[in-house]
Amino acid sequence: FPYTTLFRSTGLPHWNVDHLIAELEIAAAADPRCANLMLDGEVMHDTLPFDKAGGLLRNHKVDPRASGFYLHLWDAMPIADFDARKCGLTLLERKVFMEDAVAMITAANPSCHVSKNPYFYGQISEATEYAKKFVLELEEEGVVMKKADALYSHSVNASKAPTWLKWKPKFLEEGLVQNMYDADMKITGAIEGKGKNKGMLGAMFIEGYLRSEER
Repeated sequence: FPYTTLFRSTGLPHWNVDHLIAELEIAAAADPRCANLMLDGEVMHDTLPFDKAGGLLRNHKVDPRASGFYLHLWDAMPIADFDARKCGLTLLERKVFMEDAVAMITAANPSCHVSKNPYFYGQISEATEYAKKFVLELEEEGVVMKKADALYSHSVNASKAPTWLKWKPKFLEEGLVQNMYDADMKITGAIEGKGKNKGMLGAMFIEGYLRSEER
């Protein structure tokens, strides 16, 4: 089982995740069923903020902070279905498959840094109330709602599919504490990217107001 790789949505590999790959390969060696999985999720860090963790995943140099990375899953399917780009399992069926996959992996290798995203199944009105409670408890930006009977999308723009709905509560109107919110900004300039991003957009300069603070 020498072909375990963790890819970004762009198809490029993650770096500084050797410990995760080794843990998954140990699980696959202990239980052959673990060698036939396509796991869809995100590599997250237990202490680093999102931007710094992302930089570490793109850095080819070995970094001791990499030990804090873990694999957080929200979807899974048989690898053959993914390679054939044709999976007949609905989202709800894939959630059950994901639960079984995580159970197999952790049973084969209890030290494996793999977690699963919590989810709720119900009507849209029930899901909205659950989402609000979930977001407030974890102080997150929002949640993604998906149709239970939706099939898997191989597109990198899957989040724009009609079967997905991103939901965020109106924190400011409700007087709730939140560190993320929307704002309209004016683009005043841009600079070119460096290195591998040369010839592409590197950064933008914007101005506007955030909570009565001019930026």
